[in-house]
Amino acid sequence: MRSLYKYIKDLLIDLVVVGYLIFEEFIWNKIARPLYNIINSVNYYHTFLDYIEYSFNRYFILLFFVVLFTVSEVVGLLAFYELANNHIISFIVLYFIKYIPVIFAFAILKRGKKKLFSFSWFRRVYLYVIKIIKILKSTRIYKKMQKLASEYINTLRVLSGR
Repeated sequence: MRSLYKYIKDLLIDLVVVGYLIFEEFIWNKIARPLYNIINSVNYYHTFLDYIEYSFNRYFILLFFVVLFTVSEVVGLLAFYELANNHIISFIVLYFIKYIPVIFAFAILKRGKKKLFSFSWFRRVYLYVIKIIKILKSTRIYKKMQKLASEYINTLRVLSGR
């Protein structure tokens, strides 16, 4: 019985690690980061973030962060609904659009972290999520899969002539 529990636990951890690695390597690095670089190059973006950081109180920053994060998650659910209905183009478009509010939410998190951390529950949740990510990145399967993904990406680059 104990070995079955360990097997199921290890399998679930492996699935979470592989899912996180796919998200980090392919989705975040290939979609969100280039989109962030485009948005970050707009001058009004920095003015907007400065305004939020210095002019808004902690409740409004929290509300703005939660609304943007929620919108991105709802769009993500809609994207997967489209995928389940075999609407691949709609899925791709919605999944790409999902990252626009995510980028703003994380920018607000980064710039308003001091005010957001004045909510003790927010600080605890944030630190717990960071702890889980560190645990995932320290697993053997994560390191192995990351190495394989890097080798695969390098092979594709060589084959494509980049």
